[in-house]
Amino acid sequence: MKNVLIRIKTTQIAGGSHDRDRMEFTTVGRCFMRDGTTVLRYEEGGMLSDAAHPVQTMLKIRGEQVVLQRTGGQSTRLVIEKGVRHSSFYNTPYGDFTIGIFGESVQNALASDGRLYLRYTLDANAGLVSRNELEISIKEV
Repeated sequence: MKNVLIRIKTTQIAGGSHDRDRMEFTTVGRCFMRDGTTVLRYEEGGMLSDAAHPVQTMLKIRGEQVVLQRTGGQSTRLVIEKGVRHSSFYNTPYGDFTIGIFGESVQNALASDGRLYLRYTLDANAGLVSRNELEISIKEV
């Protein structure tokens, strides 16, 4: 297990809109390999958590499939896989609901240059909620 500096950039376009909501943050975390799967763990701040309920995030990356799990102030498990639509239960402070996740692109270069890129859509009730991009880069500290 190694300590890593994690830089995360997200872009979200709400369904039917052309406005991009961008967020970028840097945090520290841990990265390790288990049975051919890269596991990345870190704590999120900002809107997802508060001091009493920090959000712990774990990414399990294997090839073109990424499982994103959050626990704490917000709980969810999203499976993002290129060319596949998965359903997930999503728990937020505003209520619980089921969403669909369709993986448009998964570029896993963590082993070679410490980068992961995801592009996916979220849908609910047969309607597009958002288009999303997630870029992660890690460096050992």
